[in-house]
Amino acid sequence: MYVRASNLLLAWLLFVSVSAHANVIAELANSARVELSSHADYFTEDPPSSSRDVDERRLFVLNRLEVDASTWVGENWAVDVGAYVDVSTPRQGERFSNSPTDDDPTVPYFDLTRLAVRYDTYEYALLLGKSDVSVGATDLYSPVDRFESTNFSNPLHAIDRGRWQLSYTRYLENSQLRFFALPIAEAGIGPPEDSRWRSAAGSDVFFDQTTQGEMQLRNNHPQHWDYLLMWDWSMAGADFFMGAHHGSSAYPVARQRQAPTPVNPQPDLIIEYPSATSGMAGFVATFDSLRVHGELLHQNVEGDRDQSLSRYVLGGSYRETEWANRLDLNEVKLMLEYSDEVIHDEQDAEGYVQDSRPARPFPQTLLARLDVIVDGELTFWGAISDNFREGDGSYMLGATYDWSDALQLDLRAVSFSGDDGTQFGRWRDNDHITAGLRYTF
Repeated sequence: MYVRASNLLLAWLLFVSVSAHANVIAELANSARVELSSHADYFTEDPPSSSRDVDERRLFVLNRLEVDASTWVGENWAVDVGAYVDVSTPRQGERFSNSPTDDDPTVPYFDLTRLAVRYDTYEYALLLGKSDVSVGATDLYSPVDRFESTNFSNPLHAIDRGRWQLSYTRYLENSQLRFFALPIAEAGIGPPEDSRWRSAAGSDVFFDQTTQGEMQLRNNHPQHWDYLLMWDWSMAGADFFMGAHHGSSAYPVARQRQAPTPVNPQPDLIIEYPSATSGMAGFVATFDSLRVHGELLHQNVEGDRDQSLSRYVLGGSYRETEWANRLDLNEVKLMLEYSDEVIHDEQDAEGYVQDSRPARPFPQTLLARLDVIVDGELTFWGAISDNFREGDGSYMLGATYDWSDALQLDLRAVSFSGDDGTQFGRWRDNDHITAGLRYTF
């Protein structure tokens, strides 16, 4: 039923786009931003031995074509379109495209990121279709910005896929109210079954080595939709936001469908995102070259199906130009963030055997990035994340070179460390070097 409804929505949007203005397709083509990227990832080690079949090839090449376009149709109506096509070696794509309602979508060749009709005025805006759901204020990690579906089939080149929605924005003096109704529970796209990016157990949502099961999303009846209300405002040179959400939890849990038996000793688990209510807040303040920011997410899951918790990030960035110019550099920029969480109540629902702890990223973690901008063309950078609780981390060095306004080259080396069952420890055999280019036209 809901697959049919989504197809009807696509057809309706196409009809509106074409019939509302005779030249809408030509105008979309004229406004289109097209980006072609190609990246080669070389892994320095073979993947660890596993009970599942794992692709052991060390060289992976991903070619991606992204298209993004918008055009006005009349005085207040606008149409937004965005999509991408992936072609990789070894081949990852398993089908042309996925249905929005797939519980466990496979890796597609083609995917939509935007397909929406907007009605904009000076007082308010309405949007129907697929578009972004952008919230949050941090630079390196945001616990709040989690409402979009993501193609995570290759974690090195993840891409946000937007979200089907009906949204309303009310513009006020120095502030705005945003309301989102998100009718379809869209699963993120994880790595293929034979990918070295999955855990030893084959899971991509849990970091540990044992928890795996069948993904089950909530049904798409209106009472189970995701509803999000955000208030953004500016005051005294700073930006603030507050929000409330009711719908699917930010993190997955495991429910036991059937207890192990002597015949079938393996636990039969369902992976789900239980209903939850959450509140969020954040700020950004700038003082000359210093920028400070923070975010807080508090979540209560219905029926104690998961831990009740608060997650937060505090940090900032500093741009140094005076000393950098003395060293014949344009600028040096340092970004620092600390991410942590506080548990208020434990999981205590019958049949639920795994809380979301092994799926929550960056607990008690310091994240940092340093950009050394040599000139308008060349930038060197380094980044780390160090998890004090679990002892795992990631370490990156890279450089980007803007050959022209249209062409950018990049090179980076990445290393992971940690024990089995941690966010980055599960990838400690995935150290790699990546070379790539992006061409925009």
